[in-house]
Amino acid sequence: MFSAETMPCTGEVLFLMVLLMGTPNSFSSGSPGECPSPQFLEFGVRGTVHCAVDGSLYVTWYNSLDTTYPIIQIRDSVKSGHGYESGEYDIHPNGSLIIRQVTLHHEMTFNVTVSERNSKQPSSVLVKTKVIVYPDPPYPIIEGCNDPDAFCGLEVNPEGNLTCALTGVRPDVDLEWRAFNEGDHGMITFSNQRVEVIKHPGESDINLTGEYRIHPTSANRLTVECFVPTSDAGHFRHARLRSRVDLFFTTDSVGPTGGQPGSALFPVILVAILFILLAVVGSLVYRRKRRIREGPYEPEEVTPMMADGDLNTEQEMKRIFQRELRRRYGDLYHSVKPIPFYRDRLSYVNDLFVEVSLDKLIVTGRTGRSWEKLHSYRNAFVKSSRYILEGHAGYGKSTLALQLVSDWINPSDGSLLNDVEVVILLQGLQLDGADSVAKAIRRNILPKDSTLDETDIKKILTGSGSVMIILDGIEELDGGVNHIMSDIMGLLDTRRDMDTRLLITTRPSGLPLGFAADKMERIRLTGIEEATQLEYLHRVVGDGDSAAAQQIMKNLRENVFISEFCRVPFIFAIYAHISDEIVEKRLNILSVTNFSRLLVASLCYHLRNKLDWSYDARELDKANSYEQKFEPLSQIAFEGLAGERREWTKEEFDSKVGRGLADHYERLGILKSGVKSGTGQLLSGTRIVRFQHVQLQEWYAAHFLSKQVDSREDDCILKDASVIDAQYLFRMASGLSKNASDRIVQFSRDVLHDETLAILCAFEESDKLDFVKTQVQETCSNAVEIQSSDAELRQSSAIQFLGLASAYQIPISSLHLRDCFSSVDLTRREILLDVKLRLPAFASLVELHISQSEGEFTRDEFGNIFEFCENCQKLESLRFESTSLPPQVETQCPGRITEGNIRVSWCTDGTWYRLNTSTGGWHPEV
Repeated sequence: MFSAETMPCTGEVLFLMVLLMGTPNSFSSGSPGECPSPQFLEFGVRGTVHCAVDGSLYVTWYNSLDTTYPIIQIRDSVKSGHGYESGEYDIHPNGSLIIRQVTLHHEMTFNVTVSERNSKQPSSVLVKTKVIVYPDPPYPIIEGCNDPDAFCGLEVNPEGNLTCALTGVRPDVDLEWRAFNEGDHGMITFSNQRVEVIKHPGESDINLTGEYRIHPTSANRLTVECFVPTSDAGHFRHARLRSRVDLFFTTDSVGPTGGQPGSALFPVILVAILFILLAVVGSLVYRRKRRIREGPYEPEEVTPMMADGDLNTEQEMKRIFQRELRRRYGDLYHSVKPIPFYRDRLSYVNDLFVEVSLDKLIVTGRTGRSWEKLHSYRNAFVKSSRYILEGHAGYGKSTLALQLVSDWINPSDGSLLNDVEVVILLQGLQLDGADSVAKAIRRNILPKDSTLDETDIKKILTGSGSVMIILDGIEELDGGVNHIMSDIMGLLDTRRDMDTRLLITTRPSGLPLGFAADKMERIRLTGIEEATQLEYLHRVVGDGDSAAAQQIMKNLRENVFISEFCRVPFIFAIYAHISDEIVEKRLNILSVTNFSRLLVASLCYHLRNKLDWSYDARELDKANSYEQKFEPLSQIAFEGLAGERREWTKEEFDSKVGRGLADHYERLGILKSGVKSGTGQLLSGTRIVRFQHVQLQEWYAAHFLSKQVDSREDDCILKDASVIDAQYLFRMASGLSKNASDRIVQFSRDVLHDETLAILCAFEESDKLDFVKTQVQETCSNAVEIQSSDAELRQSSAIQFLGLASAYQIPISSLHLRDCFSSVDLTRREILLDVKLRLPAFASLVELHISQSEGEFTRDEFGNIFEFCENCQKLESLRFESTSLPPQVETQCPGRITEGNIRVSWCTDGTWYRLNTSTGGWHPEV
């Protein structure tokens, strides 16, 4: 036997399978006969023929062509039948048929018979199944595109043919060509689209050839796509089934033409070339004669920036540069994985991108600081400005950077980059080892055979009318940051009179020491809000099923444990996709440990499906071996957190955990690797390894911590762990071991003096909800304090604890904020603490007590606190202490304060005053 504690991947696969299968009564609550037909089964993986017959004691499944011998039956909870005995079939407690591995012969019509005990009239229903085979690759292949997995651009004539193909698919589907953007449909016409189906055993190849004609336009580029219509694509939930290609053409070549594409243009092009050559020769002769007549020219009289020939060369270099940038960026934004385990499901960033919340730091005077919500990223990065974009891991910094370059390549109304000539996107790893932006661009963005060198790139960056430089993940730089930033600042200084924008993305506090961040605008990503979550669900899950998206969102709102995590876009994406695969769209997760287990389980489960599909038993055995021996991975994860380390060289990582294990966990998506630019040959460098997300690192570190606590008598390891900036490490370690939980709870109370963390850790181990509620009620009967001197772990634990109390409608007698109040975000109804953490408006909060020894509340800030309090439904008292308040408050107070339902008090110089809402003045309390 094994358990999730000893096998934190194999055990979790079983955990996830239970979720995916559901529990009794999980499919529907109907009566016999509620069995949809037809149903589609995916070839090569586990399949379920849903037939909800809850309450029926006898369920029998037959092949409709042979109702003599049952495939499988269940009678009084006892299973039998030749299909069950062979291991090919199983039956769910609610009567649904489980096929352990779907093959083509499972495409049939089943007869399912159900009855109650002693019933003489059993009910029967026929269920037809169809087997689907995903195409390989899982998207159309466009002729002329060498790498169909990435961005593709073709130089074309105004008229011609385009061909694409879908290989190895079942059942047969249709293919069509169209303009990708709706606004471009008038620019191109497709006709005579011919589909050819080539049959193979069990699958087909679909080939499409269509004729096109580009209409007169001022554009020189058009995006089209080959796609499977929705009517056919609905059953292929894990395939993209569409591919895009950018068509490049010259605007003067587009117009009414006849004959074969390009044939009628040849004489015109030839004449044009001859005319240009004659003009150039004539111009040179004229200049030569003029100089002979006029004599040597004086620099003071004639000071052209460059000769005409040089000007043409400069413009041509810029055109080549822009084209090569666009093609490289296309590779990036056309090949986005929504979550790491969908390696065969690549998406376009436009399909996935939804706007996360953005705040901008507003500084007034010497000490005034507040965060102001921005409505959209589109109005965030204006001309000639320098910005820092902050966000924790998984908050979407890199996705936003990709969206910006997508906006540049695909200009649209309202895009802030419509008028930008050059956009540079470089990741932190690509800057390492480079002493100039030009060198980093040449190494990492331009193709190896590019005709442009570093000198050319510098000229283009210096001379272009408008430039935007995006440095994504600058905290990844190990060294040399001063050199690269000096080069960038020198470029900005050279271009001081031109439109130049600089955007640097980083994790909070990730800027290197000595960097002049105080001279830059600061913007931060604060998570994904409910409306945006719903938008994402409508886009990428449920096959466009609005009801499914609404159900997933409803379940998320009702689960306080998951909703906290799902403010992180990366984690929400995993939650959304896994929920979509569960019949009831509900994840019954009630602890941080189980949610983390689910994240890992999803990665393992999808890889196992892939291994099973390819029938690679050897690979599956190796996977089992690696997933049972993960201790080195847990140790390096913990040591990394303790040393504030997020990455290792591939060589170092392999030496500590073993190369095979490291490669396997990278394949799972738990680890990821990248290359830091070296100083040698082009594109050479050092390969580095890191965890896909910090929560995955915390999860494996928790295994190490839990085991160490179990095996050691002293608290040294807990003391080391207590200073780690990891919000869930203690809680997950508690959930992995009862013995560890008891010691961690005791340590939290006796050493850290943190009762809220102790209760949260106890809950991870205990499934007794009544016990947890009692503990929460006892703690909430006294004041809960959050103060500036508390570590972030303690502040975060307190907020999570209060959220738990509010979710169960347990009254919070008093919350005291000591010197940690920053501002109020009215749009999200939250108080910002110490800039980083957010305090929601808890519905069960009875008293809010704010002590602020420095600074002064303005009337606007005071009013914002009032507005916040209006959203605390049970609030009775608002108290201020050790702070300066306006002597006169606006009399137009919010409703509940004006009505006297919320008592507002202020203590200054040892005397308590109460706000008179009628006059707006303060009067001594009696």
